[in-house]
Amino acid sequence: MKLASILSAPLVAAMLLLPPGCADDPDVSVTRDTDELEFPYSVSTQSFTIRTDGSWNLTTEEDWIHMDPAQGVGDGRSYQYVNVTVDRNAGEKRTGEVVIHAAGRDLKVYIRQDDGIFALKEAYLLGTLLEGEEIAGIYVAIPYEKALGTELMDVEVELDGEGAPGIECEPVQGEKLQEGDGEVLVPLSGTPRSMGDLDIRVTLTFSTQEDPVTQTTRSFVSSENIVYEMTFDKLIWGGDYVANKTGFWPGNQNLDVTPDTPANDVATSGQDGSGDFFNAEMNPAFTADRGLAEWDGSKVYEHPGYPKIGTGSALGWIMAPALNFQALGLSEPQDIFVQFDWCRWDGEEDDIVVTAEYAGTMPETQLAKGMPKRTWQSIVFKVTGATSQTRIKISGTKAGNNRFFIDNFRIYVSQAKPVEVTSKLETPTNLSCTGQLPSSLSFTWTRDYDASSYTVELYRADNETEAVRSEVVMTNECTFEELDPSTDYKFRVMANCQSKPEFNSDFSAFLPCRTLEPTPIPTPQVSLYEASRGLLVFEWNRDDTYPRKFIIELAESESGAAIRTIECKEPVKGSGFYANYPYNRFVFGNLQADKTYYCRVKVLGEGIYADSEFGVGSGKTLPMPTLDDNVLLYKDFDDFWWGGYSIAAAFGICPSSAAQKLPETMNITGSVFADDATTVVAEPSKNADDTFNTIGKVNADYLAARWGDGDWDTANSKKIYEVCGHLKFGTGSAAGSLILPHLTKLGDAAADVVLTFRACPYTEPKRIQEDPIVYTLYGNQDRKDFTVSITGGGTFEDGSEKLTLYNDDSGRDQNGRFAWTDHTVVIKGVTAESRITIATIEKRMWLDNIKVVKQ
Repeated sequence: MKLASILSAPLVAAMLLLPPGCADDPDVSVTRDTDELEFPYSVSTQSFTIRTDGSWNLTTEEDWIHMDPAQGVGDGRSYQYVNVTVDRNAGEKRTGEVVIHAAGRDLKVYIRQDDGIFALKEAYLLGTLLEGEEIAGIYVAIPYEKALGTELMDVEVELDGEGAPGIECEPVQGEKLQEGDGEVLVPLSGTPRSMGDLDIRVTLTFSTQEDPVTQTTRSFVSSENIVYEMTFDKLIWGGDYVANKTGFWPGNQNLDVTPDTPANDVATSGQDGSGDFFNAEMNPAFTADRGLAEWDGSKVYEHPGYPKIGTGSALGWIMAPALNFQALGLSEPQDIFVQFDWCRWDGEEDDIVVTAEYAGTMPETQLAKGMPKRTWQSIVFKVTGATSQTRIKISGTKAGNNRFFIDNFRIYVSQAKPVEVTSKLETPTNLSCTGQLPSSLSFTWTRDYDASSYTVELYRADNETEAVRSEVVMTNECTFEELDPSTDYKFRVMANCQSKPEFNSDFSAFLPCRTLEPTPIPTPQVSLYEASRGLLVFEWNRDDTYPRKFIIELAESESGAAIRTIECKEPVKGSGFYANYPYNRFVFGNLQADKTYYCRVKVLGEGIYADSEFGVGSGKTLPMPTLDDNVLLYKDFDDFWWGGYSIAAAFGICPSSAAQKLPETMNITGSVFADDATTVVAEPSKNADDTFNTIGKVNADYLAARWGDGDWDTANSKKIYEVCGHLKFGTGSAAGSLILPHLTKLGDAAADVVLTFRACPYTEPKRIQEDPIVYTLYGNQDRKDFTVSITGGGTFEDGSEKLTLYNDDSGRDQNGRFAWTDHTVVIKGVTAESRITIATIEKRMWLDNIKVVKQ
């Protein structure tokens, strides 16, 4: 059919006769060319047009909107221009309307104007400071925007940091701002005495507001004494990720690449130009050609002018060469300053740490987060006591999606000469109590750059003759710990001149201060979570308002002496209540059957919080199971107490590897400290060392206590690990197998038997993006299938000697517990010489409650 593409001639003619106008104006007796005008915050003018036949006029209810002309007469054919002018907006974004009255209609033109609120931008240092070079034309710049031009501003600049000595900055009074956008420039003067960080604090007071505004920024006093520099200019292949530009590369990342390999393929901005420079198979001539022969690292790739470190799936790091201090004519140890540029991969905000390796110390340093995308940032830091062994390492902390780039790596050595003190030091001023807690007080004061140290003293308010604390500190800040809560103190400080003590300053006047009243942590509510024949799991409420640090006691009566005490003070991975495990649960193994125990838990306070009272919960172990004569083997592992209990997400205790090799009768009835050298608090998935291959070989008492109930094949069982109340099979890279004892109770007769046990795939907690903590098969690599086999006589019901079984891997219930899978296997024709083997096919699983019953 062709009807859809044909228009009637009369309809086309009618459309051609229509005059231009807005689509929302069906009546063409009056039209305007727009229904909206947008203006900046400043005084400005824009126009629109009107076409109508007859008189028209404009109105508005806003006194900041002006129209010219505001009325007129149209001929129905010509367009007439109207200029709309808006006043300067000094407030929030605003809107208004201009109404056109013509031909009996009212049409609106909407007016929108940006906000005109005065705003300060971040202050910064305009210019480069060099140690030993007189300052000229260098300023602290304070940018602003949208000023009215009537504001007056006072500026006071305070300088601190190692680069501050020798730099002066006079205050600025009554600086009048120019209208619109601009900068106030505060000149610096003097000569920097040494290189180092320069902390700049700017205090601004305005004539239009009462409260001053404070800004802080950081810069650096540099030096021309660069002792090492790497600009990575020899790296030329790959895409320019930071600038979002394409480049060229060979088209592959082969490790046999040479400097002469053609690179003619177009590389996208994110394309690496090479393989990993530090892969063992990388052509060393290529790495040397790029200037990286003395560097070290892992997962480091070429981009034009800079390297990329890390990949989407692997952790990366890079380490600069050591300096040859002797060749540089430098004594050692020597303080050095390190500076480099860096940029993160978009959207990747995990920690990237910078460390001094092998020699030297430096502050804990990380690359900043939340910075503008694809923008180079700069970092400077000092390494104290560097030697010819010192190497600077920059490393991701996460395997995958922790990528970054570096450039312009420089190491400086200061050439500053010590300044001789020739008169008494000034008395310290501007004392301030910067931190108040129930048991500590922190103080700062104005730094004297000629002081070698400070003597700080703290007194009780009612006793000025005997100091509670007297210490010598090296910086202009200090903290006193272990103070009494809710107590009045007073503080004073003296500046010291180590070389000439006669030039020590006077003590400052006393500064009064007071410790806070601590807030007690609520008593935890302790309850029984799980019980078995020799195992109890207790839990208590989690509230992350308070520290996740505890004293946990197990007792045989509610108020009696503790038979086990655990101090958990370090909530970190591998030691303590590691945050990825969401429940406060603790497991005790090797308990007496059919007995009531009491678990007491105290939450340890820190900061403004005081310790809680002990919360108490009770639980009773189950009776010893009754086993008839047909039970050939029973093992519930409840006497195994080393490690955590992953199925219930419960923490436990585990001796150190060294302590596990001691006699099994090592003391567990007294205090067990989480931070000592012999025992740690174990996260739920933590296990003891290899039962047979490691502990059993050197600790006969352990082997007899754990496995002395039968002739378990300890020589051929592989990768079996004790955890509290059950076993772990395998590792992250190897399968595990357990060979059960001969079924000697059968005597000479063959019989059919039923094997039962329970098992579960190995699990660990894992965060997935911003979702709540969930448990998963770790890395989705630990399989749910495993095998049971028989040797020495007997077959399974299908006539085979080996079965493959499967565990449920559906996850955990709402109470955070994983589901055991109960397995039942019938084996026919078993003899006293038969052995049953349970084995993982690959990697790990949990196993418990082995039982063999004669049918």
